[in-house]
Amino acid sequence: MPGLIAALVGIVHIAIGVIAWVEPAAIMTVPLALFAATPSWAVSAVMMSAGGMALVGVRAHRFALMAPQQVLLVLHSMAAAYAIASGQYADGYVPDGGALFIAADQSFLLALCVAHSAEFLVGQASASWTSK
Repeated sequence: MPGLIAALVGIVHIAIGVIAWVEPAAIMTVPLALFAATPSWAVSAVMMSAGGMALVGVRAHRFALMAPQQVLLVLHSMAAAYAIASGQYADGYVPDGGALFIAADQSFLLALCVAHSAEFLVGQASASWTSK
């Protein structure tokens, strides 16, 4: 089903936006670590907006509305890669196993970023081919 990954990620982005609004410390999680210097209400608004746009984009078959979510996923994967490379989480915690522990912990996030990217690119390509 085209757009299923984008819809699920959109729901997760909305949920994370609500969580960041209710608990500002949630910004220190790996996917949001790049936004640590940003006010939590702004991070919350961006997350919920991107998730909502992606849901509308899936429903209306407008892949351009999924672009903000795709940008967030690229940023999430950059934050995960940084945590893996540094061997510590954004809050400074260094787990036993260091980088390998974090790589295992963040593998689902990275896989989801790749899957969403593939769905987004295939959707864009098929939309451009069908519109001609």
